[in-house]
Amino acid sequence: GMERDIGSLEVGKLADLLLLSADPSENIRNSDKIDRVMLGGRLYDARTMNEVETGSTRRLPYWWE
Repeated sequence: GMERDIGSLEVGKLADLLLLSADPSENIRNSDKIDRVMLGGRLYDARTMNEVETGSTRRLPYWWE
């Protein structure tokens, strides 16, 4: 019953995906080169986990930081 929200990449649907900076089909080790993370339709910088493009939310520091 969630086909309106998930199941394909379309405007307005939620998406969880990774954007890589290198092609993993050329070298499987490139699958570690994560540039952006999309979680629940929000885009984050993989290095900082601060939201980019879709908002301006900044990651809160971990307790040890």
